[in-house]
Amino acid sequence: MSLDPVTYEVVSNRLWQITQEGREALIGVAASPIVVETRDCFGCVYLPDGTPVEGMASDQCVTSVIRLCQDDPGIADGDMFLINDPWLGPKHSPDVTIVAPVHFDGELVGWVGSMTHHLDIGAVAAGGRTPGATDIYQEGLRIPPIKLIEGGKLRSDLFRFILNMIRSPEKCALDYKAQIAANNVQRAALEDLCRRYSGPVVREVMEELVARTERRFRARLRELPDGAYSQELYIDTDGVGEKLLTWALTMTKTDDELLFDFTGTSEQVAGPINTPPVATRHSISGSLNRILCAGADYIDANAGVLRPVRIISPEGTLVNPRPPAPCSAALSTVIGALTQACIAKMLAASEKYHEDAMAVWPSAGGSIKVNLSGTNQYGRHYTYTFMDNIGMGCAASAMKDGVDSGGDHTDEPAISNIETHEAANPILFLFRREVPDSGGPGMFRGGVGMEAMFVPYGADRLGLTLLSYGMEMPIAVGLEGGLPGACVAAAMVRDSNARALLASGAVPLSLDALSGQREALPQVLKQASINANDAFYFRWMGGAGYGDPRDRDPALVERDVREGRVTPEAAARFYTPRDGASDWRTRRHSPPAGRRLGEYLEAVDGDARCRKCGHAYAPVSLDMPLSELGYVTHTWLPDAPLKESGKARLRQLSCPGCGTVFSSEVVLHAT
Repeated sequence: MSLDPVTYEVVSNRLWQITQEGREALIGVAASPIVVETRDCFGCVYLPDGTPVEGMASDQCVTSVIRLCQDDPGIADGDMFLINDPWLGPKHSPDVTIVAPVHFDGELVGWVGSMTHHLDIGAVAAGGRTPGATDIYQEGLRIPPIKLIEGGKLRSDLFRFILNMIRSPEKCALDYKAQIAANNVQRAALEDLCRRYSGPVVREVMEELVARTERRFRARLRELPDGAYSQELYIDTDGVGEKLLTWALTMTKTDDELLFDFTGTSEQVAGPINTPPVATRHSISGSLNRILCAGADYIDANAGVLRPVRIISPEGTLVNPRPPAPCSAALSTVIGALTQACIAKMLAASEKYHEDAMAVWPSAGGSIKVNLSGTNQYGRHYTYTFMDNIGMGCAASAMKDGVDSGGDHTDEPAISNIETHEAANPILFLFRREVPDSGGPGMFRGGVGMEAMFVPYGADRLGLTLLSYGMEMPIAVGLEGGLPGACVAAAMVRDSNARALLASGAVPLSLDALSGQREALPQVLKQASINANDAFYFRWMGGAGYGDPRDRDPALVERDVREGRVTPEAAARFYTPRDGASDWRTRRHSPPAGRRLGEYLEAVDGDARCRKCGHAYAPVSLDMPLSELGYVTHTWLPDAPLKESGKARLRQLSCPGCGTVFSSEVVLHAT
C-alpha cells in the first residue's frame, strides 16, 4: 500500500462516519416509525464496481444497476436508482434500496446508497410481508433498477406510479425522500473527502479497506479449529399455513476458508418464506460480521469477509428458490440462526475464542409480524407494521446471561414507545412487559422476551394480518447444554369484557383477567379483523441458554426469582444445583488437558472425554416431548391447534459419569 498509515486511518474512519451521517439524515426526514424509532435502515458506500465498503449492504444492488442500466438508460452524475427485486438486490422486496453514483473530476469514484424497510409495497395484504402469497406477483411492487433521480431531478412520473400502488402513500413518500436525502448527504461528504485527499487516494483507501478485511478475516479463520459443524432448524409454517420444514447447514472450516453447505434443506414452498440467493448470501455475511469480526480486535464489515466463503445452496430449495417463488417474508433470519449456531460450535471448540461462543439469537430465527390496516381514529386510511419483536431476549454467552428484552444484534436496535403506537393507530394497550421463564435456562440464562395486549380505541374494527414462525418450534436454540428460548404466540379474546373493565377503572393485566371467547391464532392470517370488543395478544421470543442449567450460580437464580424473570417453580425444576457445580464454575477457565472440544468436552490422545470427571465420551441420550419443558410453547389455551411441535423432541446428551448435559438439541422423531 502506498498510503501512509495516518491518511489511511483518517480516510477509512471518515468513510464509516459518512454512512452514519447518511443514516441519521434518513431517520431525521422519514415518517415511518420503522425508520424513526426502530431504526431499521442504513447508509452505505461502495467501490465503483459495486463492491460494498461500509454499511451492511447487499453486494448485488449496485452490480445489478451497472449490469442492467449502464447502456440504457445510462448512468450519469446526479442520478439515483431504485431497486427492490429480491433476485437483484435487497434480501426481500420491502427493503427498498436507492443507490447513487459519485463522480469527482469527471471520474466515477464510488457509489452511495440507503435502505429501509417500507410500510407497504402494494401487495395483496397490507404491510411489507404477504401472508398467504403463492407467487411473487401477489407480493406487490417488484422493481428492477430504475432511474428515479435523473441529473439531480426526481422523475415525478415514476414516483407517482410507485405511490399510486401503495397504502399510506404520505408516509411512504417521505420515507423515499428520506432515502434520497441520505444519499445526497453521503454523496456530498464523499465528494468533499475527495477534494481534501484526492479521488485516487480515496479510491485506494476503499480498495485497501476491503483487502484488509479479507486478510484479517483469513488470519482469524486460521486461528480457529478446522472441522465440520452442523445444525438443523425446523420451521412450522410455509407462510400459507402450518407446515413442518427443515433448514439444514453444515459449515466446514479448512485453514482460512469456510464452506456453507445447505444440502438437506427442504424444497421451496408455495408460501412467501422462500429465501433467494441474495438474501442467503447477505445473511451469512451478517452473521460473520457480527460474530467472528466483532470484539475489541474488530474487523471492518465489508465485502472482504465473503471472499474466503463458498456457498452450496441447492436450486429449488428454501435457500435458492426458482422464480416466481414468493419471498416477501424471506426467512433470511433462519439462515442467520443456522450460521450462528455453526459458528458458535466452532468458537466453543477454540482455546483462544471460546469465551466468545454464544447461543442463537432469536432475532436470527423466530419472529412474529403483526400488521394493522383500515381507517384510523382520524378518519384516514392507514397501514402499520409492529416491530416490537425486535425487543426480544438476547442469547446467553459463555461468560454472561443474555440481555432481557435486549433487542436485535444490529446497530442501535429499538422498539416504538407505546404512545407512538397509540398515536399512529386506533388502539389502546392494556400492557407490554417482559415474560417470566421465557429465557432458555442454562449456566448462563437467555434473556427474557416480551408480551403485549391491546384493544381497538377510536375505531370499531381493525384489519389484521399475521405472519409468524417459531410459534411451535423453538428457533433460539441453546449451546453446550443450554435450553432453547420460548416461542412466539398470538391469541384473540372475542367479545371480551375489556371495555367494561376499563370503564369501571380496572385495567385487565393478563389474558386470564378477561372473559370472552379465547382463540389461539395460527402462524398465518391473511385477512382477519379485531372487532370493537376484542382484545389482541401477542408475545415474542426469549433468548437461548448456555451451559448445563444445574451449573448456574444459585445467587443468580435467587436474583432472577426476586426480580420476577424466573418463577420459583422453574427455578426448582431447572436450577437445582449439581454436585461440584461451584468447583466447575471456578476451574472451567483452566486450560483443558488435551484439545478443547467444547465447554464440557476435550480430546486427550485422540479420545474424547468429559472435562469435569474425565469419563470417556459415551453419552446417555434422553428424549422428551417439547411440551414437557412447559415454557417453550404457550400453555394458556389447552386446546390450542398446535400440530407440528408434536413431531419434535428435545434430545439431551449427558455424561454417564457426572450427569452433566453436553447438548440439548431439538430433533424430529417418527410419528
